[in-house]
Amino acid sequence: VKQAQMTNGLRHNDYRRYRQYCSRRLRRLRKTLRFTSNKHTGKAKVLDVKNVTDERFLLIPLLQAERAWAFGMHFKSIMTQDTQRIRFHLIKRFKKAAERAIEFETLCEATADLRTQLQAEAYSSTIQGMYMLEREAYAECIGSFVQAQYLLDELAKICSGDAISLLCAERVQHLTKTMTLANYNLQRSVGESDAKARVESIK
Repeated sequence: VKQAQMTNGLRHNDYRRYRQYCSRRLRRLRKTLRFTSNKHTGKAKVLDVKNVTDERFLLIPLLQAERAWAFGMHFKSIMTQDTQRIRFHLIKRFKKAAERAIEFETLCEATADLRTQLQAEAYSSTIQGMYMLEREAYAECIGSFVQAQYLLDELAKICSGDAISLLCAERVQHLTKTMTLANYNLQRSVGESDAKARVESIK
């Protein structure tokens, strides 16, 4: 995911370009796997565990989550105080990204190895945290990010010496910065003592 992001727009924060890349790749993937929309209804087929006969099927919910996240980030990049309607669409896209991330995690738990399961769980927790952050549910955001950090640490241990371990460390550092912001906003809204209590209750 990181490599795809960097080579398809996110190096320059071009979320629109990355979203378009995800859409194109998703179409190609569905066609390759013969898992396209229903010819009669026009709706996309529902992916469940019994359909995962090839590991590439796992990329479908992942790309859907990435596409929705990129769409949300695009809205966020153009939003101002005078465009609150955009914020509604932003949150809606982050919600969709969170739903697809959970789907990705669930499929990986049922079909993938331990390493892939940890990656999927960490990814899902990160996306949930981002969604909670946009909803200004700061305690829940911190709880999701703490879970993501734990999973990334466990993944780094399994992949010790691998390039993935470096990506895990980088991701943990980024999450720490975002958690600091979320904690600051939480303390502003409910006070320091209540903020600590809320975070502890979620953990």
